[in-house]
Amino acid sequence: MNITADYILRLLHEGEHSMLEMKSCRDSVPRSVWETYSAFANTRGGVILLGVTEHNDMPMDSRFEITGVDDSYKIVTDFFNMLNNRQKVSRDILIDSDVRIVPVNGKDVIYINVPEADYHKKPVYINDDIRDGSFKRTHEGDRRLNREELAMMIRDSSDDIDAQILEHYNMSDIDDETLRGYRQVFDTANPGHTYNNSSVIFEQA
Repeated sequence: MNITADYILRLLHEGEHSMLEMKSCRDSVPRSVWETYSAFANTRGGVILLGVTEHNDMPMDSRFEITGVDDSYKIVTDFFNMLNNRQKVSRDILIDSDVRIVPVNGKDVIYINVPEADYHKKPVYINDDIRDGSFKRTHEGDRRLNREELAMMIRDSSDDIDAQILEHYNMSDIDDETLRGYRQVFDTANPGHTYNNSSVIFEQA
C-alpha cells in the first residue's frame, strides 16, 4: 500500500479509534508507544502515527496537528533497536515496510503498521513483564489485560493437547474401565460404526 501525505491527513480527520493511535514525537521514541504496540498486536492490529500532536480542547476536525519529528531516520533506527530488545518487547512482529517515513506539509510523520500477532505469539508484552506488560486495545485506549484475559490468551496460544502425539506410551497406560465407558458412549452415539465391532485397535501391543 502506498502511504501518501493525503492518506495521513485523512487519518487525522478520522481521529483516534480502536485501530489508530497518534502520538507527538520530537527527538525520541515515546515510552507509551510500546503499550500501544502490545495492545494492537494482542487485539486486531492498528496504525501508530508519530509526529502528531493532539489538542483536546479543539473540535475533532482540527484536534490533531502535524508537528513532525526532528530526525525521522534516528527515530526509526531507535524504534527498531528497542523492538529487538527482548527486555523491552517480547516479540518483533513487524517487517521493514511496516514502518515508513511520510513527508506531510514539509514535516516528517512516522507511520507504523502493527499487525495482529499470530495466536501462537500472543500475548505480546513489554518490559519483560508478562503480567503487567500485556495490553489490549479497546475503543481508543490501551488497557492492561486482567488476569483472566491473560490466562485465556496464554491458553489459546498453545495447540490443542488432543492433537499432539505422545511418545513412549502404549495400551498399558490406558485405564480399562475408562476405555470401556468411552466405548459404550461411542457405541450409543455412533450405532453401526465399524469401530464398534472391532477389538483390534484396543488390543495391547
